[in-house]
Amino acid sequence: EDNLDTQANANADANANANANLGINANAKGSLLSLFNIKENTQCTFRGTKDGVTSLGTMYISADGSMSGDFTTTKAGASTESHIVVKSGTAYVWTGSQGAKMSVSNLTGSANANAQTKNYVDLSSQVDYECKSWVPVSSKFNIPSSVTFVDIDAMLKGNIKLPGTN
Repeated sequence: EDNLDTQANANADANANANANLGINANAKGSLLSLFNIKENTQCTFRGTKDGVTSLGTMYISADGSMSGDFTTTKAGASTESHIVVKSGTAYVWTGSQGAKMSVSNLTGSANANAQTKNYVDLSSQVDYECKSWVPVSSKFNIPSSVTFVDIDAMLKGNIKLPGTN
């Protein structure tokens, strides 16, 4: 019985350390890309300012790796709302009725792809965030049918061009 209690305490300590390192139930500073490493049901609010641009919003993370985020970016008094949904290995980012989609591996590993997403939200910019446990709501991970998504993976391979380019 003592071994079970000791093991339970060790597991609790390991979980607490992992949560502290990932920023769950704590305040932290990091990039929004760093939140891709959290594989727990978590809700994170964030705020950051860089080069006169203020970004704030909420990220919703599911233990299965799905993510959703709603962002407001303000520059010189003008605000823009952007969104992201990550599910089944694909990231969708959009503002209004225009967006981009790409594999998560390209989003997190390609400077070129990350540059493309900066039109919507800068995922590599450092922000202050606070995370807490969250019970997932499946509607947070729906891809809107009213948005036209440019396929960044195909564009990086040279198969398609952005609208308005030759």
